[in-house]
Amino acid sequence: MKTLFTTHAFVSWLFGLALLLVPVTMLAAYGITLNPGGIVIARLLGGAFVGLGVVAWLARGAAPSEALRAIILGIAVIATLGCLVSIHGVLSNASNALGWVTVVLYGFFAVGFGSLATAKAPIPAHT
Repeated sequence: MKTLFTTHAFVSWLFGLALLLVPVTMLAAYGITLNPGGIVIARLLGGAFVGLGVVAWLARGAAPSEALRAIILGIAVIATLGCLVSIHGVLSNASNALGWVTVVLYGFFAVGFGSLATAKAPIPAHT
């Protein structure tokens, strides 16, 4: 669990900082062009990713609790919806083939956090 949270934190920070600092360049790699409003939205998303990375980083060694379960469920929902939106983006040609990397990343986190969220056993601490 600790490795999953840590990985999620670093991926969130990487994408978040790129969206905050160089949104046009970052999204151009995906074949996406931004107008001024799109740049603002990309930066807002980047800020959310950085914040989500902080949550994942701070939760990585947390003891089992209702709060930890809520964090896990929240990240599972974000990752699942992100995966579905990313699939739609690639299939509708809104992004290029690089969009499949985003699908895989979101899918990985959706499965990982989804498995933790639906586990019957208590969430293990420090694993």
